[in-house]
Amino acid sequence: MAYANKDDYKKWYMANRERLIAKARAADLANPDLAAQRKREYAERHPDRVKDAGRRYSRKPEALAKQRALKAKPEQREKAKLLREHYRDTLHDCFVRRCLAQHLKIKGSEIPQTLVDAHRELLRLKRAINEKL
Repeated sequence: MAYANKDDYKKWYMANRERLIAKARAADLANPDLAAQRKREYAERHPDRVKDAGRRYSRKPEALAKQRALKAKPEQREKAKLLREHYRDTLHDCFVRRCLAQHLKIKGSEIPQTLVDAHRELLRLKRAINEKL
């Protein structure tokens, strides 16, 4: 349905908005694989929009309550602890960046990869020295 004028299309869309949303939702439920593929493609094309939407959602009170409830679960805390230990033992990028950022006034994501690699080697050497002592 092509409209020569954008204002006419906006009026038509606002008049039929609920019906169009319901129709799109039904199509997504009927073809979940196709819907998932469409969502992935959208996320690849518009990563900044997806990130902004996630940030807006994460600030909502119900999202914060859900996050707090999840963190309070003992099995989730145990899982997070095991993951942190794995990152520490393998000198993963996120662990090394966190170690570097503790003493700097910048975020870990702002630290260049070459510096992360150099600090990882330094930590390996320190660990090797401490093992031999």
